[in-house]
Amino acid sequence: MELARQRADRVVRQRYIENAAKEDAIEAAEKRSKERGEALSDLNAPLWKIWAILRPTAATLFTSEAEALGMLAITLCKIVELKLQTAVMRALDRTLSSRSLVDFRAGLIRGTLVGLGGAWLRMVYGYLQARLTWKWRKKLTVLFHEKYFSGFNYYWLGAGGGRGMDKIEDPDSRITEDLNATINGFARFFSDSMNSIVTGVLQTRELWVNFGPLFAIAPYAYLTVAFLVVEKVMPMRKSWRRMGHARGYSWGKYCYAAQRLQDQQEAIGILKGGMREGKIIDDEYVIHLRDCTNQHWAFWRFGMVNNFFMSNATEAFVSMFCIGRGVWFPKEGGNDTIEKIADTRADVAVQLLLFNQTMTSFKTAITLLRDMQQLIGNVERITEMLETLDRVAEAKQGEKQVSTVTADRIEFENVTVITPADVLLVENLSFRLENGQSLLLVGHNGSGKSSIFRCLGGLWKIPDGGTITKPPLEELFYIPQKPYNVHGTLADQLTYPETA
Repeated sequence: MELARQRADRVVRQRYIENAAKEDAIEAAEKRSKERGEALSDLNAPLWKIWAILRPTAATLFTSEAEALGMLAITLCKIVELKLQTAVMRALDRTLSSRSLVDFRAGLIRGTLVGLGGAWLRMVYGYLQARLTWKWRKKLTVLFHEKYFSGFNYYWLGAGGGRGMDKIEDPDSRITEDLNATINGFARFFSDSMNSIVTGVLQTRELWVNFGPLFAIAPYAYLTVAFLVVEKVMPMRKSWRRMGHARGYSWGKYCYAAQRLQDQQEAIGILKGGMREGKIIDDEYVIHLRDCTNQHWAFWRFGMVNNFFMSNATEAFVSMFCIGRGVWFPKEGGNDTIEKIADTRADVAVQLLLFNQTMTSFKTAITLLRDMQQLIGNVERITEMLETLDRVAEAKQGEKQVSTVTADRIEFENVTVITPADVLLVENLSFRLENGQSLLLVGHNGSGKSSIFRCLGGLWKIPDGGTITKPPLEELFYIPQKPYNVHGTLADQLTYPETA
């Protein structure tokens, strides 16, 4: 156990040395960019790229993504609900002076009806948000699948492609978990930002009209200063990016190791390699746990500072502006009657409600910005894969297309086999196989035996001057170097991919 722990520690240290080198490279690139007078690398660029894909257009707002309009309409209705709540609160406070049981019962009935209407609005709003989230997930997933399965791109992104700069080791984790986290984050941002903007504008107007410009501007002034102080004390934007990316990468490595054990369980069992594979999986999991611990510890430290300035200190600020207003600017004649006391209570209650709603709206907007920054690690992994798929597609478009002839034979004529990494394996290869003939390819490891079949199968392109003649695809049956068993019957295995 001690040896296993020491080995895991060595692997962890090596991984963090690699991550530190990557971080140093990023910082050096940013420094060079700044010295050239260019804009510093925009950390928000991945967010804008995903939003450009997801955002509703003028056409889809009235058709496939009408949920967005429905959410906006319900947000406006919720503003009416807030106004009704304010009126009910004012009326109930004034029953303290009137002592009218009829008015009190009427206020309770109106408050109950307003509450039921608000509950219904929130239920419908949640349903529309869930539908919009599902449609966005479908839109981005379809885009990924189109790019990933087009033209053997899934092959080029894997280890078999041989293109070092275009290799993605954990595409499954990015398409599933990172995509899901990204879509949920964007849906929450779209929903909450809509609520924040609409309610913030209308509540600010109410504060301005009823209590003056000082009370309308004060929430924004305080929260802006608090935001800048938190950013100065705990600058976390780049840290969120790096920690999120490291956490997603280590999780993908762990899933890959576990999936490899599942795929190769028979061979591992025969070779008695269970303990060895278990150590590999344990090492990857230890690395992922440490990435999670570092991220959670950073979030906890940031949360302590952020909650103090953005939440706890806010209560004292609200009290100073709302309740203290009656102390600083008392009404003429004082509060010497029950009626005046009730009016003062009603005014303070309304002002507290409006003030808190305005601060909550602006605070929600700030929180959303920070949430999106925390999400940038997942978003960056998504955009990195999309950009890699685009680069692979562009590179393949620039390649020379293989000259292929369809006939009832297999023939290579002056075919040169070159790997995607531009390594020459075979030059001017020529041979001919008629129907019924056999051919045995012999050679040492790496001499190009499997590569010839990759060219025959269309995975690799060949330079100009060579010609490959082969029967139609439906008359060929390839046996891959690594066996692949499909889900289904023996007939499905033999007829794959037509009926499997």
